[in-house]
Amino acid sequence: MGVSIACIFRKYQKKASLTHAIGDGKTLHSIRRYLGTEMTASGILVDVVAQVLGHKGMKATKQYISADLRGMKNCMLGFDSLGGGGNEPSWIHLGDA
Repeated sequence: MGVSIACIFRKYQKKASLTHAIGDGKTLHSIRRYLGTEMTASGILVDVVAQVLGHKGMKATKQYISADLRGMKNCMLGFDSLGGGGNEPSWIHLGDA
């Protein structure tokens, strides 16, 4: 009779007195999602992430990769780049010509 990784995880979670409630993120799945997301955000190819997570293909891996919010914040433009306060780019006044 085999024992799953999830069973082992729950055993040690209990030994460490870590309580778990639905949606609190204290699950093996949450750790796998974190690992997949961090690896991808670090530039590791998705097929390599799939291998590390033990998946045969990338389709199953996609559920373990969340949006890289830190990376997205670095790409965002501030509202000042849209113009305003009398400093509008010339293309905003298309009807003035």
